[in-house]
Amino acid sequence: MFLILLVRVNEDEVLRFVAERKAFFAPVIHTVLTQRLEKIDFSVVYEMSPIGFSMATPTLKPRWEALYYPLSKTVWGATFLVLLFVPVCFYIVSDKRLSNLEVVITMYRLMKKIGDAPDGRWGRLGVGKVFQDMLGMLLGQSLLHRMPDTSSSRILVTAWLIFAVILGITMPPYGEEFRNYFAKSASPVFQKLARLIDIVPSLLEGQQQASELQSHNSQGHLDNQRYQQLSIAEAFTLPDGREQLYIGRESIMPGEAAWPLPHDAPYSSVINRLLMAVNEGGLYEHWGDELLFKVKQKSRTLHKLSHPDREQAVDSPPSLTIIHMQGAFIVLIFGCGLSVLVFTGEVLLSFK
Repeated sequence: MFLILLVRVNEDEVLRFVAERKAFFAPVIHTVLTQRLEKIDFSVVYEMSPIGFSMATPTLKPRWEALYYPLSKTVWGATFLVLLFVPVCFYIVSDKRLSNLEVVITMYRLMKKIGDAPDGRWGRLGVGKVFQDMLGMLLGQSLLHRMPDTSSSRILVTAWLIFAVILGITMPPYGEEFRNYFAKSASPVFQKLARLIDIVPSLLEGQQQASELQSHNSQGHLDNQRYQQLSIAEAFTLPDGREQLYIGRESIMPGEAAWPLPHDAPYSSVINRLLMAVNEGGLYEHWGDELLFKVKQKSRTLHKLSHPDREQAVDSPPSLTIIHMQGAFIVLIFGCGLSVLVFTGEVLLSFK
């Protein structure tokens, strides 16, 4: 007998609970990846969940917010303030003239010197060099070639490195395993795909970007096809039933989904037998189709209730505008211009 608890956690925390044996299993399907098999085991394949892409028409345009996405503005603002404060401390404490002041003696003991001058003596570094070194450590580059010689200075460097490690661990959200899976593949197509992938916090935000961004380089969202169908039916369906996003006909790769289990779980055979009974009876596919139909029906009903005046306008056929006739209009203007040039040339030749 199992006790099922409904908790609000993300995908990474679910897998961590199973790997640490805090949970006997997770009754939610997860894609079977080689990176995950190193930490957890899986039940029998419960669903074929190919990884597909959803895109919007017309073409999409990139947003400049992608420079700091997916972390929030508050997190990046706090990181920027810390990045400004710490180099100032390093720069101030490297000044030998201020090292004897009693007012700032505590700050100077943290980092008395930070650079070894060319003649072997400890010297003062410029603001730009200090900022470059601190930013380099934050981005995971090598340590300073001029290592401090005091314990207090090393403590300050260690504290900064710990801050950089915590920030680096926090940044990769759910989805990094898929990018690593594509990057380690022998296929050059998958390796190219791994370089193009941009991680987003959730399925809804990824599809929202795909529906809003417009440029010559189209953008799509990669995820489980069934999840994407449900999300499109719920959040990206117009009152007349038309969908703002479409799912590609071909999948990126055939995926297998199963329930996460701890390694060598003694009850795995029981769970596999029950899951096989559900699959062989066709109950899972029937449940998925029925759920998708109900979501579409509910979404359309909510649209009609929230915008009752738009129902007639939506059902009527769309009228042609100058945008639809733009191509023919351009051809007409080009033909008229060409005829004027030909006529002018004939008139000039007639005078010779």
